[in-house]
This record gives sequence, C-alpha cells and structure tokens, in this order.
Amino acid sequence: EQLQDDLAADAPSDVRRTVEASFRRKVEDVFDAFDWAPVASASIAQVHRASVGGKAVAVKVRHAGIAAVFRGDLRRTIKIFDFCAKISGNEMFRVQADVCRSWEREAHRELDLTYEVAATREIGRFLDKTRASARTAKIHEDLTGPAAFVMDWEELHCKVDDKEVLEVHGVDAEALARHYAHCVLSQVFELGFFNADPHPGNVALRFDPSAGAARLTLLDWGWTHRLSPTELKGWRDLALALYDSDTARASEALAALGYRTNQDGRDAARSVHFMSFVMRDASDATTARRETKERMDAIKQRVKEEKAAGTREKGGRKLQGLPDSFLFVVRVIGMVRGTCAHLGVSLPLVDIMATYARRGYARDRRASKTASARKRERLVV
Repeated sequence: EQLQDDLAADAPSDVRRTVEASFRRKVEDVFDAFDWAPVASASIAQVHRASVGGKAVAVKVRHAGIAAVFRGDLRRTIKIFDFCAKISGNEMFRVQADVCRSWEREAHRELDLTYEVAATREIGRFLDKTRASARTAKIHEDLTGPAAFVMDWEELHCKVDDKEVLEVHGVDAEALARHYAHCVLSQVFELGFFNADPHPGNVALRFDPSAGAARLTLLDWGWTHRLSPTELKGWRDLALALYDSDTARASEALAALGYRTNQDGRDAARSVHFMSFVMRDASDATTARRETKERMDAIKQRVKEEKAAGTREKGGRKLQGLPDSFLFVVRVIGMVRGTCAHLGVSLPLVDIMATYARRGYARDRRASKTASARKRERLVV
C-alpha cells in the first residue's frame, strides 16, 4: 500500500524546476499558493495542493530523473529474467521477461504526463456518454506538460476498499464493488481503452450528503493500455464464449489473440480452462483461497496422471505465444477480483464482461452505420 502513494518525495527545489520548465513560468506567476509538501508521492510522480484564481487545484509533478531510472530498471529486470531462463530452463522466467517487455513498450506513455492528460479526458467523455456516476478529475487545459499538469482538487474521503470507513458511512459494499467492477470492465470490453493500474489507491470515494450517495472518482491515468481492433475482438469473443461455456469458440478466440502453448495440439481445451480460471467470477477471500487450492491440486493430479500414462511433454506445459495485452487485461481483472475478495463480495464477473462485450459490438455497429450514412451524404452532395 505504501508503494501506491507514500514513497519518498522530490525536494522543493526539484519540484520548482520541473513545474517551471513545464509551464514556462515562475510558480508564483501561475499559482496563488503552492504547498511544497506533497499530499501523495508514488513511483512516477507526486501530487501537490495549490490554488489558481482562488480555486483549489492538484498539481501532478513527475519525479526528477525518474524516466532514466524507470527504463534502466526495466532493462535490467528483463536481462535477469532472460539469464535465469537460459541457465535454469524454467519457462516461467521467459514468461516474466516477455511480460516486462510488454511493459517496456508501454513505458513511454506512463513517463510522459501528456498521455495521462489525454487519457483522463477520453475516459471522462466515455463515462459521461454512458451516464456513469463515476467521474475523472477535470483537467486545466492551459496548464499541462510532459512533466506536470494541473487538475481540479477533489475532496475525497477514502479508497474503494477501506472497509472501516465504508462501514462508518453505511456504504453498501456489494453495491460499491459492483459499480467499481462495471466501471473498470466496461473500459476493457466495451471501449478497449483502460487504466492498466486500477488498484484501490487509484479509485476513491467522495460522499455526497445532499444525495445520500457515495460516488467513485477514478484517479491516476498514467498507465493505460489501448487494445488493437484485433485484440479487442479477441477479448470480447473470449468473454462471450466463456459466458456461453463454449470451449471451441473460446479456443478460437485465444488463437486469434496469439495465446499458444505446446499442448494446444493434443488438448486445446486446457488453455480455455486456464483462462476460465483467470477470468472467473469474484468471490469473498475464503472462497477465493479455496478455489485457488482446488485449482492447484487439480493441476498436480493431472500432471501425475500424464506422467504415469507417458503423455506429458518433456519440460511440461510451455507458452509459445503471449499477446502484449495479456498482462494488462489479466492484471485489471485480477485487481477487480482482489478488491471484491477484500470487501467480502461475490460478483458474476464473467456475466459483466460478456455484457460489455455485447455492448461494445453494438456500439461499433452504430458507429459503422453512422460513418456509412455520412459517407453517402458526402457522395450525394
């Protein structure tokens, strides 16, 4: 939890240099007041409270020198995993290296805060269009740059998984978890663009006494992922196939995504069973632990039977293809399920994913019809 918002902060002199280089003006010329002690400091940036025109704002400032450190750490991590894979023959080291390479290809977006500004705007429009009660912070368009930007200050009360505060305020944990899951999974399966790091520290609640409601505010859009059309179709088809318990269709969706193992030829359903476990419904912590134990016991038993029958491949099951999007989509689903487990809530995540997959296809069809109509109008003119 400390890694989310309580890391060592930059010195005020570093913050001043970064802010003034980003906005090309003195701090005192931009802000009425600026609190040099950050309210939060995470791995990439820290947030300060300030005011502009008498209005409270939040200023996100990238850590000085973090870009080189971040890229260097990733390169060294990849080298370590590659080395371990080579000397040990353990397939999981190669998988970890591939996962880090996927992250490395996306890292420039997390380090350039203009991507976060654009993502905050896009998701805000999506939430407005879908009439979700959740929202993102409002960006100050004239105060944005690669290393700093300004947004409205949000009076937030707690993180989405703070059970004690939720209980004090009488928040329905199940309703909250359902709303959180819908907000996150709609981005993945309907829009195809999502926050790749929606941990509880990035999802906060603000209580509205006048309406008697608790509303979600989605924070920190620095690490996002956009699915390609092929990937989006693959994940939607996989969700729909798992919802229908259609192993053949699910296997086709995995193949389209580029997920392959050395066992697909003799038992393609095994990959489907693995993904159905990864994308399974959310449950309370006790049930989640039991499900994981049952899964591991079943794997051990199957390995034992295959060895006895002489059908197990040398070296066991090995990944031969892993789509870049795998890391991001599975991570997001896992975070939703983890938050539900912490809150003690069970939710039909497969149903939710399939719902937004269907909505996504309907959305695309409407967009295609609109584009075709506009094209015909231009031809007539």
